Amino acid sequence: MLSQPASRLCIAAFLFGILRLLRESPGVRRQLHAALAGFALGYGFNTRPLVALVFGTIGAVFVLYRIGARPDRNSFIRPAIYLLAPGLLMVGLCCAWNGHLTGNPWLSTYHALQSSDRMGFGLRGEGYAPLISDFRTDFTPAYAFARIWLQTIPCVLFNSLGWGAYEPSMFFPSDPQHHFPLLAFGLIVPLSLLVIPFADRSRCAADLFCGLILVLTVAALFFQYSDHGTWGSTPVHCSYYSEATLFGIIPLTARGILILYDAARRRVGGASPLLFAAGGLLLLANTIHSDAVSVGWFKNWDPYYQALPRLVAAANIHDAVVFIPASRNAPLGEYPFKPLNQADVVYFRTGPLPAWGLNTGNWRIAYDKYFSGRSAYVYDKVALKKLDTTTGDRPAR
Repeated sequence: MLSQPASRLCIAAFLFGILRLLRESPGVRRQLHAALAGFALGYGFNTRPLVALVFGTIGAVFVLYRIGARPDRNSFIRPAIYLLAPGLLMVGLCCAWNGHLTGNPWLSTYHALQSSDRMGFGLRGEGYAPLISDFRTDFTPAYAFARIWLQTIPCVLFNSLGWGAYEPSMFFPSDPQHHFPLLAFGLIVPLSLLVIPFADRSRCAADLFCGLILVLTVAALFFQYSDHGTWGSTPVHCSYYSEATLFGIIPLTARGILILYDAARRRVGGASPLLFAAGGLLLLANTIHSDAVSVGWFKNWDPYYQALPRLVAAANIHDAVVFIPASRNAPLGEYPFKPLNQADVVYFRTGPLPAWGLNTGNWRIAYDKYFSGRSAYVYDKVALKKLDTTTGDRPAR
């Protein structure tokens, strides 16, 4: 399971905790909500550290702003201790776990395996082999700055409610995959709704709070070589902004709709409900279309994960090994959940790319060492072919 759902739950509990502790009178309930906020933020740090740091900073600014002018601000000292204690405990557990597995409390297992998949400028990429041209990025501040306007903001706006359209190459005419969908003009709608709360005289601290969530998230990911806005399809290419979308963009969009509706009601009168209903139906149709496109993409996301298991089942293959050359993807079979000699069908990657040097590129070496006696097949991303395990490394005719 991806980390985003757990992270959103933690951030929701953290925000609930700090909002409640601000409203409660001094006493046990205020301290319990403070402890909840601290534990949730600490657990969020274990899940997605950068998100927890961003929301922790925003939460601290918000709390200090709200209690700064209150005469009872000293009564928040004890709740602050109740918040910090479980939060620091969870951070300590995270550091202890890292130290046990990697020898460095600040080095996660993820970054130990992929040392070049990290924040900061320079040569970045998938850490198994960052120097391979197909997987590396010479990450510069200029690239990061341009990405905000040409990819990050459009993809975040589109992903929030499915209004408009987005493709990573749509603002890059020189890209061989360039395509600008006409529905992309619909991105003006969520962008306008985001701006309305700040332009209206009714703007309040809550608007600034939600806006700060988005701004600080974008600022933090400015230093991340890939923010997922440059590849994939919705919602994959917006996964790093899932918390900012839920707690920043969607509330601001809702506020913008309410302000716009109130203004329309004053100017147009009784016709405003019909106008908004018509607009809502058009946007709903846009969302349904966006979801249909996303579902189609996911249905054909990867042949190794989606097509290969069906081919194996259709061919009624058993007690076999399927070799997958020149790829890092492979279905999850019975091994390692069963011992190798008990697993029915085993998927084995030969490569996955020669330059990576992770394992042998010759299927026969792996077959003789691990799979002797099984039937053998090779999958070339199109067809499943049986191998002759007795006379060489050619597919059987």
